[in-house]
Amino acid sequence: MLFLFNEIRNWFESSTFGLSLLDLVTRNIFYKKYIYYLFRKKVELNQINKKYGFTIEVTSFCNAKCTFCPNSKMKRHKEIMSMKVFLKTIERIKLEGIDPTYFNLGPNGEPLIDKQLFKKIRILYKNFPKVNIFFPTNLSLATPKLQVKLVNSKLDNICVSLNANNAKDYKSIMNLDFKTTTRNLNNLIKLRNKSKSKLKIYLKLAANPVNKRTINSFINKWKDKVDGIGVSWIHSWAGSMANGNGSNRQIPRYPCRTLFDQINIQTNGNIPLCCVDMEGDIIGGNVMNNKILSSINSLKIKRIKELHATGKIERINKCSQCRFCERGLYWLVK
Repeated sequence: MLFLFNEIRNWFESSTFGLSLLDLVTRNIFYKKYIYYLFRKKVELNQINKKYGFTIEVTSFCNAKCTFCPNSKMKRHKEIMSMKVFLKTIERIKLEGIDPTYFNLGPNGEPLIDKQLFKKIRILYKNFPKVNIFFPTNLSLATPKLQVKLVNSKLDNICVSLNANNAKDYKSIMNLDFKTTTRNLNNLIKLRNKSKSKLKIYLKLAANPVNKRTINSFINKWKDKVDGIGVSWIHSWAGSMANGNGSNRQIPRYPCRTLFDQINIQTNGNIPLCCVDMEGDIIGGNVMNNKILSSINSLKIKRIKELHATGKIERINKCSQCRFCERGLYWLVK
């Protein structure tokens, strides 16, 4: 459902006409009222049912140096999440009666760097057998041994950040070896198909000035091999990076769904404002010392949520520049 939604959104955002039409619709007073109705309804249900998605940053290290990602410039200490912090996170989720909707294990790093990754996946599955577990990866570190582990793991899906259709663009964008990554990807697809594993393999292309001319050929090359392809224009990470499209459009802004729907745990146990707060500038608490639900409703974070709820997003520096506050489209997805 989300991939279909992204494809529709990408179609609109790929043209000037589409963007103008989208902006016209999302500025409409009736659209605004409907989005705020969905927002209030969803937030109320989350609070009652304690349903939240989780990003658990198993590592903040990454072997790639993507031009559109702030990871390589990140000042925050990079590390692999210790088993102590990981287990404490699981303990708090259960003790506080939180009902996880998913676990994303790789929001800001390359999960395959973590030597205990598959042990952590097994622990998650044991404690939450019905919850979707996934992570993004550049797959360049996926040796044949790791490919077998991926296929045999309890993962529901992986999203491979490939981002290019040729070696030159790939090197320019990610500073990795295209031949190695595509070989790993093709071998993993064959292994998955042969073993009839439940693992879903998705591809992601972050559209930017380097690869935009090859987007269609990228899709045509891979669409029959993988379970889905997501294409979205690079964003500014709340103003920390250039967005690459040279646009200064005044875009209608609405409450951020991930701010209210998702809980983020960094490698050291910190609970930041959101997944885009890569440096951890706004911290609500730490799982080692604080309850999760108290942390996401700390005074600092609560004030920001109130500004979102009252339509005053422009007062928050990060949120006023963030893609995930644009147009309110994510509230339309279940």
